[in-house]
Amino acid sequence: MKSFFKFSSIITFTIGIPRLILVFTCILYFQKLHAQPWMEKIGRENTNFYEIQKAFYDYYENVKGDSIGKMEEEEDGVYTKFKRWEWFMEPRVFPSGDITLPSRNWEYFQNYLHSNPQINHRSIQRPDSISRSLSGNWTSLGPFAPTSSPHWGFRGIGRIDFVRFDPINSDIMWVGAPSGGVWKSTDGGANWNTNTDLLNVIGCSDLLIDPTNTNIMYLATGDRDYYATYSIGVLKSTDGGVTWNNTGLSWAVSDNKRISKLIMHPTDHNIILAASFSGIYKTTDGGVTWNMTQSGFFSDIEFKPGDPATIYAATTYGGLFYKSTNTGASFVNITSGLPSLGERFKIKVCPADPNYVYILACNGSNPAFLGLYRSTNGGTDFSTQSSTPDIIEGQGWYNLSIAVNPSNSNDVYVGGVHHWRSLDGGVNWTQLCCTHADIHELDFLPGSSTTLFSCNDGGIYKSNDNGTTWNDMSNGLAISQMYRLGTSATNPNFNLTGLQDNGTFRKNNNNWDWIWLGDGMECIIDYAD
Repeated sequence: MKSFFKFSSIITFTIGIPRLILVFTCILYFQKLHAQPWMEKIGRENTNFYEIQKAFYDYYENVKGDSIGKMEEEEDGVYTKFKRWEWFMEPRVFPSGDITLPSRNWEYFQNYLHSNPQINHRSIQRPDSISRSLSGNWTSLGPFAPTSSPHWGFRGIGRIDFVRFDPINSDIMWVGAPSGGVWKSTDGGANWNTNTDLLNVIGCSDLLIDPTNTNIMYLATGDRDYYATYSIGVLKSTDGGVTWNNTGLSWAVSDNKRISKLIMHPTDHNIILAASFSGIYKTTDGGVTWNMTQSGFFSDIEFKPGDPATIYAATTYGGLFYKSTNTGASFVNITSGLPSLGERFKIKVCPADPNYVYILACNGSNPAFLGLYRSTNGGTDFSTQSSTPDIIEGQGWYNLSIAVNPSNSNDVYVGGVHHWRSLDGGVNWTQLCCTHADIHELDFLPGSSTTLFSCNDGGIYKSNDNGTTWNDMSNGLAISQMYRLGTSATNPNFNLTGLQDNGTFRKNNNNWDWIWLGDGMECIIDYAD
């Protein structure tokens, strides 16, 4: 039996095996199979799975008088081996039961090649020289905006982690998904398109655009807030995002690296710093070479407005705040006024008051909100603005964001599970309504003190009234993180799919409907109904 299992796997999964070996393994298969006593009443040429299955159970229950429980305890392991074979074979021969089907894959493959002469036979048979076409005719099926929405009136498509704006024309904007690539809009978010589907990793955590030459862009890869994708480093484009190339900060996916944020020097655009989970890296030559200037698990990094020599950075483990006064060449840990047992810090500075530095701090327990802390002297020391209520609501390790009105340093916005606003520098808080839950970033539209964008688990939302009301700008983004997909055996146009934090969607013909909330998982449809 052991040899049978080994060879059945080879027959099923190997393409390109010589026909002579196939014949040999088929002969060996029948010899091993028919060597079992429970096969004696079945003809040697019988190849029906269901008859073999019945013979096995009949023999052990009727001839030997063993129960299934005793069969499991047999020392020779026949029962266990048979169950492995049964598990492997049954789905591959349904519904006919013809156990020769797996071993005929080679024959079917050859018939396919002869019926499609345009295919390069040699490249298919020689995996080391495969010739691939990148012009396949693929069309996105969605899900797009559903025709029905949850009872609270908003829907979700997928997680967005950042929004960035063209330095010259803010109607041109980019959003990044942790496993869905970078998407561009040229009309303020009404329509979206992407050309990053063929990147080695389509998870994206940040984007920089050179303000003096918007064709030069830098992309941080990977999922900064979870583990949906790992980073391959920082990529650079010199044609406005049409093509991307590696920089000197390059990793393998197997390195399990993540990048949290990129910042570019406001006057010397060849100076870039990357806050990552393996430290802070700096380049002074536009990404050709990088050097680590501070080790640690960094979640955020910011320039001081008007003083690029001063840089603030914070960690995602241990809750540490650092300050540099030499453009990131070295950093000093600042502790005055800050909690000693924090888990994750986020930083926000305000152009209206350059010496104001806010730190949003969370821990790993409930309540998750450790406090909002503010410095009014450029990050030298801090004071506690508030530590209640729990505006993070339990998930600061995953969704944590803060924004400050660029014209009013006392107008502070925090995103946790929901949005919160303070008009007195973070002392008192009011919950805002309503977007999708789990806020990963909040950003003001450049030049505006009223238009705010929310990047969350549902997509990208826009408010023109400081977060009082919101509009969903996500339609057209194909960024859903699908956990599972269920298809119908009786209706080819009927499907169910479970999405990360966006519930379960039903596709009936060309219409998508939202049918359940939360994290959608496994979906299955009755084979007969």
